[in-house]
Amino acid sequence: MASKIKVDQIQTADGTGTIALQNQLSGMTTASLPTVTTDKLGTGAVLSIHRAESTGSQQVLQTTSWTDLTGVTVTLTPKSSSSKFLLVGSVHGNANPGNTAGFSFRFLRNGTAIHTPAYKHEAYFNAPTDWYARLSKSKLDEPNTASSITYKIQVGQHNTQTVYYNYGSNAMFASEIVIWEVEG
Repeated sequence: MASKIKVDQIQTADGTGTIALQNQLSGMTTASLPTVTTDKLGTGAVLSIHRAESTGSQQVLQTTSWTDLTGVTVTLTPKSSSSKFLLVGSVHGNANPGNTAGFSFRFLRNGTAIHTPAYKHEAYFNAPTDWYARLSKSKLDEPNTASSITYKIQVGQHNTQTVYYNYGSNAMFASEIVIWEVEG
């Protein structure tokens, strides 16, 4: 059996007035919720999440130049010019036996570095046998635009020894970027 509440008036909390309800809900069979738009969410609300992963895109480098990491690029359009973006990146590298190598990575927005580490050996190999390393970092970006943005990761090595990125097709060896768009 369905329950019903029947009232003609509701008194205000301070007792100074009443709220009339006559025919306010007559004929309503389902509740309608308003559309929630970004202006109603408030600062810090997550507006969107984007991700790119490099699984199966092995890349072999022997250079000290900053180089785009294959498969780790995201293009998005901000919900508003006040949006902020939390970037979290994770890069997997592997060196051959006997190599002494190191690498780092940085984030780029529309081709311009927004974070560059002081050294290109945040992850370091002194490899008597095969050696694997995963390096992760984050960056909060405030681009102040509503135009399309392309974020990507570049890797840099401290010497020209061979480093393999995204080694093999196993997700365990993949590199990735995850981006949270947050209401500013």
